[in-house]
Amino acid sequence: MRTSTLFFGLLAVCFTSAAVTKDQFINDLNTLNYALALENFEAALYQAYTDRFPTNTSAGVSATFYTYLQQSRDAEKSHANDISGVIQAAGWIPAPACNFTSTINSLGNDPETWLSTLTTVENVGAQAYTGAVRYLTNNVFLQYAATVATVEARHASFLNTLTKANNGSPFPETIQSGKTVDQVFAAVASFFTDCPTSAPKVCFDGVTRNFSVLDHAPGKPYSPKNATSFRTPSGTYAVGGNGPSISQSAYAQDTLVLQYALTAENLEDAFYKYALANVSRESFITYYDPINPLNGIYTSGEIYDLLSVIAGHEAAHVQDLNSAISARGTSGVPKCTYAGNFTGAGFDGTPAGLLSAARTFENAGVGAYVGAITLLTDMELVSTAAGIALVEARHAAYLQLLTGQAGLLPGSNQNNDSPSFANDVATLIGGLLGDCPNITVPDALNGGSYSSKTLPFSKLQGVAADKNKAGGYNDAAPYATATSSSSSGSTGTTPSTSTRASSGSTIFVSVALIASVAALLL
Repeated sequence: MRTSTLFFGLLAVCFTSAAVTKDQFINDLNTLNYALALENFEAALYQAYTDRFPTNTSAGVSATFYTYLQQSRDAEKSHANDISGVIQAAGWIPAPACNFTSTINSLGNDPETWLSTLTTVENVGAQAYTGAVRYLTNNVFLQYAATVATVEARHASFLNTLTKANNGSPFPETIQSGKTVDQVFAAVASFFTDCPTSAPKVCFDGVTRNFSVLDHAPGKPYSPKNATSFRTPSGTYAVGGNGPSISQSAYAQDTLVLQYALTAENLEDAFYKYALANVSRESFITYYDPINPLNGIYTSGEIYDLLSVIAGHEAAHVQDLNSAISARGTSGVPKCTYAGNFTGAGFDGTPAGLLSAARTFENAGVGAYVGAITLLTDMELVSTAAGIALVEARHAAYLQLLTGQAGLLPGSNQNNDSPSFANDVATLIGGLLGDCPNITVPDALNGGSYSSKTLPFSKLQGVAADKNKAGGYNDAAPYATATSSSSSGSTGTTPSTSTRASSGSTIFVSVALIASVAALLL
């Protein structure tokens, strides 16, 4: 086994890999460094905020909300450390951090000004990830980015709630919109005034190059190129005769993932329709008034109204997914009935049951999208899936807050959302299904019918176990075994995507994530 000295000495090594195109290499490295530049800024901003206002009293917020802010600070630090470590583990060079001290200090001593700035930055961060995930070609990187992007959305939802920003909505959009690099930089440019002007050196095909040739402008976050191919390009099957080519099997797999998402969205849509019809606004107000943690910000009636907004989003997701599937010449999945009127999810007809079951479903929805996003090939669908996932995350954070949870994420890990896979989601939904019509699968998905209650899960589990089904996409690419060159003449290998996460095998938290990438080099 190689020593840690070699691991941390990877920066001096320049790898050769014929399995990845130059544009793919530029996209992955630039996208990671772009994310790192933003995470470094967010971490610095949160740290300065908690330094300036070291108690909840000085910050003018409740003790619980101050804890959420501290957790958000720690999450942003973790994201920056993780991304930097992953870049180094891949044998690349992280973008140098800017100095934000003077620009952040200019915010002064008004805590509301700081919260307003944090709110803006977190919303921009969510939009940045939605706009950038499409450029990642390596599925290890893509899934990690998804686990971070949804947390950015959770933070944004909480801050929108706390400050009543974005027209007073924690989730102002049905699908999270994305921003381009230029749009993101324009929103935060006033803080990026003291940045290194010398570009780091990186390597490609064994040649060390200045980062400037990879579309870097000094003092500006690192920009991914506008890719001209699909995220996992293979085959020659041109969809609709326009745009890049994608294999027929990859096209069919993308459709299957859409059907999987629709199955989950159908469930959420049905739940909200039933639950809100059985929990009146008046009964909710009577229950929630004595425990409302947002008293003085939102009334209990307004909180109930926002639950209706969530219901509207889920209905819109169902409509959007059905339209997308129909546009691909395939039928959606038929709606089921649900056994016990959702009592299996904890809904007992009360306002407390409504909030508890909604929290369960929304957190499950986040995990399902994070777990499935790497199965998509079409970059447009990757962006759409990310946009829906981030709205689910905004819903989930709002419900975590309303139900008095210890953090904006379920469980002890407040840094990254955990991916769920078809078997996990099937376990949750399978226990709730009542009567489900059989689904006839088109020839593009290998024909046949699913039995009652099976829906798309069994096939998706097979896809997750054999991701080579994506049009012959090679799991060993784009970072296949390669020979490195350095002044010492040592050799090494670059990361393989054969470790793309499946069935919960990878835990995306700090050291564990870096180790999973580094292990490929040992």
